[in-house]
Amino acid sequence: MTLQATAHSPAAEIALEIYRRTLEEIRGDHLIQAHVARTGDHLRIKDTQLDLTQFDRVMIAGAGKASASMALGLESILADRLSPGLIITKISHLEPLAHCQLLEAAHPIPDQSSLDAGQAMLDFAAQTTERDLVLFVLSGGASALMEQPVPGVTLQDLQQASQALLASGATITSINAIRSRLSKIKAGGLARAFDRATVVVLIMSDVAQDNLAVIGSGPFVPANPELDPVQVLDAYNLRALLPPRVVDLLEAPSHPVSVPQVTHIILANAATMGETAKRIAIERGLSCFASNSLSGEAQRALDIYQAKRLLPTNPGTALIAYGEPTVTLKGKGLGGRAQEVACAAAIQYAGDPKIAVLCAGSDGTDGPTDAAGALIDGQTLTRAQQNGQDAHRALAENDTYHFHEAGDSLIKTGPTGSNLTDLLIVVRA
Repeated sequence: MTLQATAHSPAAEIALEIYRRTLEEIRGDHLIQAHVARTGDHLRIKDTQLDLTQFDRVMIAGAGKASASMALGLESILADRLSPGLIITKISHLEPLAHCQLLEAAHPIPDQSSLDAGQAMLDFAAQTTERDLVLFVLSGGASALMEQPVPGVTLQDLQQASQALLASGATITSINAIRSRLSKIKAGGLARAFDRATVVVLIMSDVAQDNLAVIGSGPFVPANPELDPVQVLDAYNLRALLPPRVVDLLEAPSHPVSVPQVTHIILANAATMGETAKRIAIERGLSCFASNSLSGEAQRALDIYQAKRLLPTNPGTALIAYGEPTVTLKGKGLGGRAQEVACAAAIQYAGDPKIAVLCAGSDGTDGPTDAAGALIDGQTLTRAQQNGQDAHRALAENDTYHFHEAGDSLIKTGPTGSNLTDLLIVVRA
């Protein structure tokens, strides 16, 4: 991670320090080393115990934006025992792995690299046996990175569906209800491919309630029968935006398919990140409140905290929040959900000399940009205006990247080795 951001005030310096230190602590390899221990042939993963003498081969496989970092942590513990593995990660989210083939694929819209990676994982699974232990590291992003469509669905269909879903303002749960029906890998498809091996899935969860059917679209668990893709089509007016054959497939009756039972272990989730950030804030001498309710339309994400009087009003106080707000695309600009939260905050706190608001992704990515998010203060609006950018126009056109670029408020980190939703830090110095 290479953090690039400018703190224009004491409050902004504190917010940026909390963000930086939090990201360092929640890297995938650090979390693995905190929760996985080995003594000879005995492996402990949190409360799960494994006897390595029961297996001829131990392999690491995985997919997601933090999967390479997680695999790096496992390699440091199991290096002398490992057979060749396979990791699929987002382009440029690489780590120096010695025992895993590392494939890069596209995110958030799948492309041919995603299909190639998905087929590579299915081929990898096909060569496993009853005497194999597969430690599968799973994190957010796997849905796009590792894909193989069901018969009758093309790559163009997947891309059109993904673009429509991401622009609709739908929650990740709703998005995955549709994506799962179009895939051979999602909704337990990968569990069926690995049916001979012993598989333990180690997870960095970026979804609410750690819903296993939603994380990476549930490659090792059945689809949630309560998630009706037809209801998603109607709720977000998607019928006219998806290919007709995709709509037909979603409307066709689905039949439950058996999925082999697989052990899942949550190593960390968004609450882990929130608790880490809160502890660091307290160490900095702040009185801090933490919340898991960063959700809803990004431009109005601060409204709930305003209504509940949770936004800091006294010096030396902070709010830490985490989650994934949504963006309903109406314009054709450049930006992301965290940048929209921060842009709205720049309007709300214009002229306030004591406030700073940081909103950024834990994976180093916010929308289709090279920024992780943004850090605003009471003068951000003025700086942006002096450089020809208007915050209201930026929000209306979903063009918040250029607003923050003009306001010198962008945060850039590059890949962080983590992925535990977005982090909101509001500090009053």
